[in-house]
Amino acid sequence: MDSELSFMTDSEKLVLQAVRGTTREICRVVTKMWVAGVHAGIDPLLNTKEHFDVAKVAHLRNAWLEDLNHLITWLDWSEWVKCNPACDREVHCEVISLFRRAN
Repeated sequence: MDSELSFMTDSEKLVLQAVRGTTREICRVVTKMWVAGVHAGIDPLLNTKEHFDVAKVAHLRNAWLEDLNHLITWLDWSEWVKCNPACDREVHCEVISLFRRAN
């Protein structure tokens, strides 16, 4: 796209800037959440802990919810696409069960 910038109208450049900014913010928040999960030891591929501190996992869950709520507010999208079914085989059951225990 950068090679085409000189051919773009101001409106097209604005749209491109908006898409890049939105993508950057989504990536920043999701990466921050992933890193926090890795540091907490809940990634099943990188897990080095046998037992989890339920209080720490609950705190992490609350931090993630806060991050997501801020992102959703920032995005201010009027419509959201939902997956059906909500979770498939790619979701690690271990992580889900950890969050259920933390509640």
